[in-house]
Amino acid sequence: MTMFSGVGELLGMGSSGGGRSNYPYVTARVRSMKTHLLPEEEYARMVARDVHEIARSLQEGRYQEQIDRLSSEYSGAQLIEQATWQGMGNDFQRILEWCEGPLEDMVARYFERFTVYNLKTALRGARSGATSTQSEQALVPVGLVARDDWRAALNADSLPEAIEALRTLPYGDVIQNMDEEPLPVIENALDHAYYDRLISSVEADDRPREAYLTFLRREIDTINLKNIFRAKHAGIEEYEHVEGGEDVDEELARRILQADWEEVSAMLDETAYGDDLRPAVEDYRESGDLNRLANELETLHLEEADTFGHRYPLSILPIIDYVLRKEREVDRLRMIAFGKQAGLSRDEIEQLVTD
Repeated sequence: MTMFSGVGELLGMGSSGGGRSNYPYVTARVRSMKTHLLPEEEYARMVARDVHEIARSLQEGRYQEQIDRLSSEYSGAQLIEQATWQGMGNDFQRILEWCEGPLEDMVARYFERFTVYNLKTALRGARSGATSTQSEQALVPVGLVARDDWRAALNADSLPEAIEALRTLPYGDVIQNMDEEPLPVIENALDHAYYDRLISSVEADDRPREAYLTFLRREIDTINLKNIFRAKHAGIEEYEHVEGGEDVDEELARRILQADWEEVSAMLDETAYGDDLRPAVEDYRESGDLNRLANELETLHLEEADTFGHRYPLSILPIIDYVLRKEREVDRLRMIAFGKQAGLSRDEIEQLVTD
């Protein structure tokens, strides 16, 4: 049972990509959706409100249907989390339904990122002893697998049991025989498999697809840099590297991890983010605030998505730009809501969600 229709090739049932791609129609619809994303200044207003006021504000906007439907089942931060995730899932479902031909396959393959996310959620729940209800609430309702098909893994009492339950699901083959591996190693294997399969599926036979491939490789660079910065912040010299990036290979990562922070900026000049990331690195040296450094890296990646999307308007890139921005909107709203619920100060929450 799949959540998305028309993704037969991904499930071994033949390709849906035999027709023509309808880039003008889909990208026009996505550009319209982008205008409905929350403006940057709205987050400052959200931080100033309590959780109930945030939910009420969202109910008056794009998340009305989800808030209305879920308010009898959830409340507080959990209501905001479920409503925004389901709203995001509905948006992405519509995008895929609009797509035709090879574009449908390309978008479906990119959306496998959410299947991988949910696999990690199931594994983390089994490792931590979370209840099946807690783990199910953490599933993002996007991807190739319907919610019911996660039940066996969510009910698992141990990591080996969860791995076995995931065996028949997409990417389940990647983690078989990894029962005794540390969870970060298992998650890295999933990330590597996702990007390896995604990049291998891109036929870079024109400029827009070449640009898409470059963007994916830089997305891997962004992931690796985040992991490197976290490891360096924690004072350790090991991290899980995702292969396939554009500029950040394991040799550069090793040098960054071993260097003093004042040397890091020069090393980052070897990447696409060098000059732009330099002020954030200098700020980290003064403040020690890892969140601000990670937020800046994410912002640069989003700016690059916007640039690629404008440069190649009739391609998958404007769709990816919207997907990443919608993800960030949902992540920010979730952080604000749970930060409020946990009693964090306004300044602490702002540091988590502002650029």
